[in-house]
Amino acid sequence: MKKAIRHRTMAVLMSWAGVVSALEVKERDFELKMEGEKRFHFEDRFSPQPPIGFQSGFDRREDLSLSLDGRLYERYRLTGEIREAGAWDPEDILWLRMEGPLGGFILGRFDAKLPRSALILTDRRVEGGQVFFHHPRISADAILSRPSGRPAFAKFLFAGRGAYLLNETPVVYESEKIDFDGALLARGRDYTIEYSTGRFYLTPRFLSTHVMAAGSAGKVIRVGYESQAGSGAQLSAGRLEIRPFPFLSLGAAGLIESVVRDSLELGAEPKSGTQGAGFQLLWLGDSVPILATEAALQADAAGGRSWARSALLNYGASNRFRAQGRYQDFDPNFSLSGNSGIEPG
Repeated sequence: MKKAIRHRTMAVLMSWAGVVSALEVKERDFELKMEGEKRFHFEDRFSPQPPIGFQSGFDRREDLSLSLDGRLYERYRLTGEIREAGAWDPEDILWLRMEGPLGGFILGRFDAKLPRSALILTDRRVEGGQVFFHHPRISADAILSRPSGRPAFAKFLFAGRGAYLLNETPVVYESEKIDFDGALLARGRDYTIEYSTGRFYLTPRFLSTHVMAAGSAGKVIRVGYESQAGSGAQLSAGRLEIRPFPFLSLGAAGLIESVVRDSLELGAEPKSGTQGAGFQLLWLGDSVPILATEAALQADAAGGRSWARSALLNYGASNRFRAQGRYQDFDPNFSLSGNSGIEPG
């Protein structure tokens, strides 16, 4: 008679978040509120008799943030953020935004996006400024900046424990989007990453769930990120949207990026450039797109051409019925969208 073996697994989990400081000022024509917050998380997993597939280890992370929110003359809103996440954060978030009834601007280091576009500049960390103008009939955005990196992509077969190495390093802080078999992983909870070396590790919590799960072997890990290997010299982008009718919107967007690649010379001139343009058609209902179609063309200095196409359906006849669908097709080497995490091609 065989004696049944009982495995004991234990975990120590500690998480804390608290307000570090808060300041609020109110005047007749001015109102400002500043608030800081500190977060800390520690997790340790261990087992005296670990079962097959159990992964021991620990995970620690912390971050400090300061938010700014105010109003001026009851017409203009002022917001800002400072965010720092420890030694692995070489490029803190630091931005200031002012917005009025018809437009505004953003200055600092921020995640730049072109509104409504699904193909051009959906997510890039930049340093510079963005101005925007919004009207019921016309809206426009313009960005002049220096990008922190350039888009890159990697793909791995799930191999359980151990390091996965991104080739193009260093990686721009918090620019990565890691997808496991169609599910987006959460930084800190599912994986940790070293931005200077490009190594990322799946956490013990994630591995304990998926290593022992049937069918996990051979699944694909896809990573979209920004690399500092090719230093960005300048990124300029713009978007214009016109509504000739209440139910129809026409939009156009463009992007020009110059890049210095593999040059150790101080003050080196940009060696190559990428530019692209896109056109968007929106069928609107109550200012919400029912059908949004977009096409974009990317061209580089070497003469390469890449296309991308996108369509989004969002229709609801009543509170009881709603239909949603999305289609996207990217040619290989298309990178105008940024670190979107979508596999090229």
